Amino acid sequence: MGSVWFKQVDKALIESVNQNIYYLDSEDNQISLPCFVRLPDTEIKVESFPCATLYPFLVKADPQRMLERSKVVVSKDIENGIAQVEKRIKAYNLFYQIDFWAKYYEDIQLITMLWANLYSKFNTLSVIDTDDNNRICHMIEFPNSGEVMDTVRQDNERILRRTFSYMIKVEVDENISEEVKIVTNREVVNTISQNIITSDGDSLEVIKLVWIFDPTIFNPSYSYIWDDTEPWFDSRVWKE
Repeated sequence: MGSVWFKQVDKALIESVNQNIYYLDSEDNQISLPCFVRLPDTEIKVESFPCATLYPFLVKADPQRMLERSKVVVSKDIENGIAQVEKRIKAYNLFYQIDFWAKYYEDIQLITMLWANLYSKFNTLSVIDTDDNNRICHMIEFPNSGEVMDTVRQDNERILRRTFSYMIKVEVDENISEEVKIVTNREVVNTISQNIITSDGDSLEVIKLVWIFDPTIFNPSYSYIWDDTEPWFDSRVWKE
C-alpha cells in the first residue's frame, strides 16, 4: 500500500472543486471554478474571481490510529528460519483551510451551496496514493466553517470570502522491509498452575508455560519473531 500526503490530498481537493463546483457567467453558462494551492506565510494573490484556494497549515501524528505492533510480518520462510518484516504504517492528520472567493454575493452563495451539498461535517475524500491505489480518507469539518468574510484589496475593491477548515486522516507507508530470524525450536521446561477467583466468583485455573529457545540459532545481532501457531501465545518468554 502506498502513502497519502499533502501532494495527494492537494490533487484530490483541486479535482473535487474543478469537477463539482461552478459559477454562472453572464449567459448563465456553468464555468468550472479554478482552484490552486497557496503557500503558507505568503500574501494571498488572487488574479481572477470567482476561485478557490487551498491552504495546508498543519500536520499532526495520530497515535490512536497507529498499529500496536512496531513491525508487520509480510512473508515467512519456515524451512530456512527467515522472515521479511515491514515497519508499521504511520498515521497522521493533515489540516486544511479552503477559501472560496468572489466579487458578487450571488456567486459566493452558489459556490458555497454546491460545496455544502458535496461535503457535510463528516466526509470521505477519494485520493490516489503514491502507488496509484484508490484510497478513501476521512475528512472532518471544523466548527464555525463557512463564515463569510470581507477582504478589501489595495484598490479598495471589496471581495467576498468564505472559509472552510478540515482535518483529513492519512497514512504513510514507507514499505521499508528487513530480513529477520525466526525462532522455530521451542521447548516447554516448566509449567506453573494457579487457581484464581474471578470477579464473578468463578474459579479459573491459569497455566503459564515457560519456554526456552534453541541457543544454537540465537544471535543478539539479529531481530527475532516467533513462528506462533497457537493463537493464545502472546510472545512473552520466560527463560529458566
